[in-house]
Amino acid sequence: MFILSVARFRLARLVNYYPLLLVLVVMVFITAGGVIGGVISANRLPHLTPEHLVNLLNEENGDHVMVMVRHAERCDRSSHECLNSAQGITVRGAQQAAAMGTAWRVVAPPPYRTFSSDTLRTRQSAQGFSEGASIKVSPPLGSSSCSQPSFERFLQTVAESSSGAKVLFTHSECLAYMAQHFADTQFSPDYLEGIVLVVHPWGIRVEGAITPQELAVAARRHL
Repeated sequence: MFILSVARFRLARLVNYYPLLLVLVVMVFITAGGVIGGVISANRLPHLTPEHLVNLLNEENGDHVMVMVRHAERCDRSSHECLNSAQGITVRGAQQAAAMGTAWRVVAPPPYRTFSSDTLRTRQSAQGFSEGASIKVSPPLGSSSCSQPSFERFLQTVAESSSGAKVLFTHSECLAYMAQHFADTQFSPDYLEGIVLVVHPWGIRVEGAITPQELAVAARRHL
């Protein structure tokens, strides 16, 4: 009976403190959720709005704007039909790159330059994007060199060497490096997703991410 009385007494005290315990539990969950949410937000590269992209491209005729784009769908990692080689992109990827180029030419004021790394998949993506217009193949855009200091110098040199905006077809490693190094965030791009940069001799600024779908929206609004 004594043990039962003690148990009842403790239970009664616990019931009396229940509102306080509930408040403490809720506060813990809110705090934890805020911390977790902050980490997720810090690791998510924001996407540009169509209006922001158009404004950037119209500033100084887009001379200092660069869009670094991951190549289109790889044939060796897809069940879709190859364009012409297993080392390149798929037919579907080429069509998507062409559609992205069509949207770009609506949004971006001419002229613009197209660059590519020296792999077949990036060159095919750039050619589809630019409707067969000449592209400049640049080894510094390759995945093995994108994290080297020469890569940053290359971007600044390209920005100053020609007028108009630039579109650079490269690899997911390069885009991840740019996001981590210049925006302190993580970025795992899908095919044809890109990062929009503003490049000046004194520095590089990451404006945000862009998808082909968002570029198409920008083109429709710009018409």
